[in-house]
Amino acid sequence: MADHDPQPTIPATEGSAVADESLTWHRMSARFIFVGTLRQLRGLVIPAALILITGNMGQGRSELIYIGIATIITVLAGLGSLAEWWNFRYAFAPRELVVRSGIIQKQERVVPYARIQAININEAPLERLVGIVRLKVETAAGGTADIEIRAVARDEATRLREAL
Repeated sequence: MADHDPQPTIPATEGSAVADESLTWHRMSARFIFVGTLRQLRGLVIPAALILITGNMGQGRSELIYIGIATIITVLAGLGSLAEWWNFRYAFAPRELVVRSGIIQKQERVVPYARIQAININEAPLERLVGIVRLKVETAAGGTADIEIRAVARDEATRLREAL
């Protein structure tokens, strides 16, 4: 792991969830791709509004350039969200929660159930609209040791909170 992460890397030992390839891995809800794309694009709302207000639209060629740039940015944002969704997995081992994530820098975090202090469920208006929530697992270590699963179906999050 990176030097800035105080949680140590747990070596794969016999009986450890890290070494257990028989775990059932779960992904975030696929609705994360939509929500993640919209979140990445929200920074473009003000520039797009300024372009519309200043009247640069409707002038033929410049309009096509703006539409082309917006399309490229939207596709790139969608691909980024897809890659993030594809590379985030979590599993429940007999004694610990295991999370694997990262596109460029791969991370594996293992949190023993005994260290879990609280499980919070949060939902923003956009998440509420599509029926997903963010599930945050807070541990005794706090800080960077916490784990957040950013797109879980509402009923699944409630079930997970009760199970953990």
